[in-house]
Amino acid sequence: MKESFEELNHLRMSSRLCDVSLNAGGKKFPCHKVVRASASPYFNAKFKGGMIECCQKEVDMKQTGSSTGTLDIVLDFIY
Repeated sequence: MKESFEELNHLRMSSRLCDVSLNAGGKKFPCHKVVRASASPYFNAKFKGGMIECCQKEVDMKQTGSSTGTLDIVLDFIY
């Protein structure tokens, strides 16, 4: 499992096979919906629950109050 997440992180860092971009503070954070949904009930609901984000390629994070530094740390932790 460790190797799988290392590979997913490598793919994220090189923006390959990413299916969503989280946008905060003018910066885009490419990532994988399945990884976000599996790690967070909030994103699970957004990406699986029939909300508009399930079909979007870019999700604006300003409504959550996420800063670029916070989002970067959270993504690093999840991956």
